[in-house]
Amino acid sequence: SDASSFEEKQYADIWSNDEYLQFVYERLVLLRELMSGAATLYLHCDWHRSHHIRLVLDEIFGSQNCLNEVVWQRSTTVGSSKAISQRFPTISDTILVYVKDNDRYLFNKLYTPPSEEYKARFRECDEVGYYYWNTLATYSSETLDRLMNLGRARWSQGAKFPQYKTYLHELKGSVIPNVWTDVNMLNPMAEERSSSNYPTQKPEALLERIISASSNPGDIVLDCFMG
Repeated sequence: SDASSFEEKQYADIWSNDEYLQFVYERLVLLRELMSGAATLYLHCDWHRSHHIRLVLDEIFGSQNCLNEVVWQRSTTVGSSKAISQRFPTISDTILVYVKDNDRYLFNKLYTPPSEEYKARFRECDEVGYYYWNTLATYSSETLDRLMNLGRARWSQGAKFPQYKTYLHELKGSVIPNVWTDVNMLNPMAEERSSSNYPTQKPEALLERIISASSNPGDIVLDCFMG
C-alpha cells in the first residue's frame, strides 16, 4: 500500500544519517493519514531546513497540493551591527501550507481591518450609513444601470468615470496575502508565554489566523507540537 511504502522510506540512508529529516518524514506521513480530505497542514520552519522539508512534503502530499508558502516576518529587530555584518539579517521564517486533496480543501479568505485613516474618508451619511464616493473605473453597462437604479452611482461633471457609494459598514478590509508582517514573535515577558519557556512557542495571533483560514467552528484542529 501507499502507507507501507512511506514507512519503508529511510531518509537516514539518503541524507547522511539525518535523524531530523527522518523524524519529520515519519511525523508527516502519520499526520497525512489523520487528515480529512478537507484538511490543511501548516508547517513552520526557518531558512536552514525549509528547502529540504518542502521536498519531503512534495513527496508525501504531492507538489500539486502545495497551497502556499507563507513568509512570516516574525520580528522587525535586526540586532547589533556586529551580529549581522557578514550577511543580511534574518527576520522571517517560512510556513509551508499543504492540503490533502486539492479539490476538497477548506479555505476562508481573511482580511485586515481598514485603517483609521481610510475610515476617515466616510464623512457623508444617508439612511443606509456613512459612505464616500469612490471611482468606478471598471464596470459593465448592467452594473452601472443597477447601481444607478439603487441610487449608488452618479456621474460628476467632467469626470471620465462614474462614481459609486462605498459604505463604511460594508468594508471587509484588505485581503491578507502570503507575506505576514503584522504578527510578531513572542517576547520573553509576554503574558501568553508558557511557564515552560518553550523557545519556539507561537503567538496566539498566528495560531488564530491559521485556524480561522482553514477551519470552521466545530472542526477538529491538531497542533502536534502544542504551539
